[in-house]
Amino acid sequence: MKLFFWNRGNRKVKKEHPIYRARRSFLDWMKIFVFLGLALLGTWGGIRFFWGSTHFQITEIEVRGRLTHLKGEEVVRLARAPFGQNLFSISLSQISWQILRHPWVHHVRVRRNFPQGLIIEVEEYIPLCVVAATVKDKKGEMSGFEHYLVSTEGILFMKTNDVKPDLPLVLGFVDARLAKFPKFYRSKLNMVFEMIEKFGKDEGNSSFPIRKIFFNEMGSIEMVVAHAKNGCLNGNCPQMKIYFGRTNWDQQIKKWGNLREAMLKRGDFFSTVDLHVAGKIFVRS
Repeated sequence: MKLFFWNRGNRKVKKEHPIYRARRSFLDWMKIFVFLGLALLGTWGGIRFFWGSTHFQITEIEVRGRLTHLKGEEVVRLARAPFGQNLFSISLSQISWQILRHPWVHHVRVRRNFPQGLIIEVEEYIPLCVVAATVKDKKGEMSGFEHYLVSTEGILFMKTNDVKPDLPLVLGFVDARLAKFPKFYRSKLNMVFEMIEKFGKDEGNSSFPIRKIFFNEMGSIEMVVAHAKNGCLNGNCPQMKIYFGRTNWDQQIKKWGNLREAMLKRGDFFSTVDLHVAGKIFVRS
């Protein structure tokens, strides 16, 4: 077997032709500059036309969304309605920011509606419950409550003095501590919100609306629900206390569901129910 080796003399070198750049004449450069100038002039003219033309002056604003606490006229007023201004010269983000300043507004989307309109889509907060935070004086004694509306996303979005009776009232938090230790108490509040959501997912609990929730820093939850044993007098229904404890809330809610069905079947309701002991239910008439 013979092996052949290539030496330098046997190698073939392929020479490539040099690349020459095309030389442009002065006339070619003039054509390029004229073309660019006309393009810039046309762009500037188009901008001036759209921004200055009376054909794009805003004459109508449409408000969309399920509004419960706001009216369309109020949204337009909050937006500082830019009637008569050019549709392209206004700042959509500025209009959104002005509307978002209202405490009931959760989300806003503003878009142009050619040729002379704006569309404002508003999403309000949906209240889940009311947190009644205890206020203490300089001596450390309770002097009252500060009430905060909480949305279904778990956001404390507004302080209020108008507490609706159909919203659960959450007790057990101190106003000063909520402000001083926001991360710690945020997790505690999330536990309460989780419990409200789990309780509300069971359609059978619709006949037992939550009135109050008592929460302590150890993590235990006591709930007060209403029921119509003998009917409601002036909107005030009999109430029942349910103690869920600190853990295994899914199991406690399941036990409560079985007890609830038994009470509905008998037509008799207890005043107090204790579910925190595994495998057992303690009741009081």
